[in-house]
Amino acid sequence: YRFAGECLFNSAVHADARHAAIRLRYADGAVALSVADDGHGRPETLRKILAGEVPGTGGGYHYGLTDIAARAREMGWTLRVSRANLGGIAMEARLSAGQIPDIAGDADE
Repeated sequence: YRFAGECLFNSAVHADARHAAIRLRYADGAVALSVADDGHGRPETLRKILAGEVPGTGGGYHYGLTDIAARAREMGWTLRVSRANLGGIAMEARLSAGQIPDIAGDADE
């Protein structure tokens, strides 16, 4: 929920996106939540911000993105940033189904 909310906020406020798409899917043994937009963001810049490689990151500057990266690490999610089919940014948070209780099914049940 927070991941999608932060991505949508960034799409509207920072990327001047007019359209966005949210997709939740379960495939290939993983659960993935992605948000794509038609804004003017650059994937390579977002990757650097998420990795903490941009001076001034944190302290209110790119705080939402660094929060997303920290939460993803804490929860075992993998983040991916790419160019969206819509033309802007696509951010995806992915978690292996084996890390989610009761999704993959326990052999003991």
